[in-house]
Amino acid sequence: MKLWTATALATTLLFACKKPLKCTDLDRDDTLRLGQEYNAGRDPCPGLTAPKLTLNAAGLSLDGVRLAGKPELPAGAVRRVDALFTQLKARRESWKQMHAGANFAAKLDADIADGVDAVAAASVLQTAAYAGFPTVHVHGGATPLDIVLYVPGPPKPGAPPATKLHVDDVAGVASAIAAQCTPRCDAVFIQPRGTFGDTARVVSAVLSASPFAGNAPWIALW
Repeated sequence: MKLWTATALATTLLFACKKPLKCTDLDRDDTLRLGQEYNAGRDPCPGLTAPKLTLNAAGLSLDGVRLAGKPELPAGAVRRVDALFTQLKARRESWKQMHAGANFAAKLDADIADGVDAVAAASVLQTAAYAGFPTVHVHGGATPLDIVLYVPGPPKPGAPPATKLHVDDVAGVASAIAAQCTPRCDAVFIQPRGTFGDTARVVSAVLSASPFAGNAPWIALW
């Protein structure tokens, strides 16, 4: 009986001393334990590849944690949102630690209200893209979107420059495509104006245009 009790106590102490799993700021032990979880077919950190972002009149949150209030978000010009960049970059780096050499195929879930300022929303989305999350499902308003945001990379020797289409409003989409997308456009630059709902309608009109059927361009909200 005493031997069993001692064994049970040792086992209890072992589990009590074991650190809880965490998903960012990983040390070697964290990385090893998370790797074992993934190899066993479990995903203890779904937020690393599918974080949930919310932007509304109250401000910005990520996976339910508030990052910025409305007054703290960019206005007037698209700029990086530092708190969001830091959080998303940490998620990407943690995932890369656990999956050395693998492709980081993440998709951001962005719940953005139509009435949010377009510049604030564009700043949030472009920040996510630069942090390693260019593929985004946008919902929360009247115009849901599935987009891949444009992030300029280093020029490749001998490669032709990307063809860029600049669009300002829904009415100008058809004429801009006809004039500038011959034979193709790699990226569409849309200046955010008014509310995010206004900008989302422009993006939707671009993605629905016949030249992009089945071959959606990158979207840049600048």
